[in-house]
Amino acid sequence: MEALSQCGDDYVVKPFSMKELLARIKCIQRRLNTFSHIVQTEDLYIDMNQYIVKKNNQIIEFSAIGYEILFHLISYQGTVVTRNGLAEFIENKTGNYIEDNTGTVHVKRIREKLGTYNGRSYIETIRGVGYRWRKE
Repeated sequence: MEALSQCGDDYVVKPFSMKELLARIKCIQRRLNTFSHIVQTEDLYIDMNQYIVKKNNQIIEFSAIGYEILFHLISYQGTVVTRNGLAEFIENKTGNYIEDNTGTVHVKRIREKLGTYNGRSYIETIRGVGYRWRKE
């Protein structure tokens, strides 16, 4: 259950059959294939396949991990990504142990680059819990 509370999609309990594992993998692949990899508002365009982020038609550059964090938050649009879940995500992507506030620093930098939309940040802070990409 820990994996699901940390934004995992599914988990398999041992012992498991290969048939069940493959069926679960296919279900996740179907969900991923229906996910739009382009996010667009009046002033923001993000293509997660091409690693393109534009604000008012101006390209915004991010660090490699900055792109990954941004895309991770977008892929869970409307759902809270916990601080611990974000820390684990960063550790898995970089292969390095990270300090407690590393995720916060990355999110702050992403927010600064994206600016606001209708006076609100694209990334909401859920105090004491984590972050959520704001649905439009």
